[in-house]
Amino acid sequence: MILPHGYALIMMSLVVNLLTLPIMSWAKHVENKEREKQFKVKQEVIGIKKQYKGEEAFRKIDAVYKKYHYSALLAFRADLSIFLQIPIFVAAITTLDNNPVFNNVSFWMIDNLGEPDHLFFGWNFLPFFMTAVNLISIKLYNNDNKFFDRANIKLIIIALLFLVYLYGRSSALMVYWTSNNILSTLIIVLGFVNKYTKEKDESSNG
Repeated sequence: MILPHGYALIMMSLVVNLLTLPIMSWAKHVENKEREKQFKVKQEVIGIKKQYKGEEAFRKIDAVYKKYHYSALLAFRADLSIFLQIPIFVAAITTLDNNPVFNNVSFWMIDNLGEPDHLFFGWNFLPFFMTAVNLISIKLYNNDNKFFDRANIKLIIIALLFLVYLYGRSSALMVYWTSNNILSTLIIVLGFVNKYTKEKDESSNG
């Protein structure tokens, strides 16, 4: 039995989420470790700047960086999950957007999966819904932080950029990517990522 196009998009997003779950859980573990390191480095650097000036302060700060094997390049590991999403996002756009397979194919209230949805008085509803899901996911993913914490600001900006970039894209792409974000959020709510990450953290500290 061949699934209708819309349900096939949802099933595809489910399969992608399940396949990438171990990788994203590992990324969360790496991000936790990097942010913990960044916090320690920041606290020590603040202390040094209060006590020392000039070249002496520079030497001591450099010693702190060496102590924690810290560099600006490695600090990107705190956003590893973002970078891992890029190839998935590019593949989704390449495969689904402007794909003639979805032309004139309806799904639920969407008249044409090959075009933007125009569901809200001529406005496209799915990009805004996707953004709302993204913002909820950001809060749940970094649940130890306030919503506008520095760790979340970059993710919020990216979510808003996604809104702008995807606003005029086809409904097929939006159904897939919104489903992908909903499933990712459900995985976080059910605790799969955080449970796996906690176990990894405990095993690495043990």
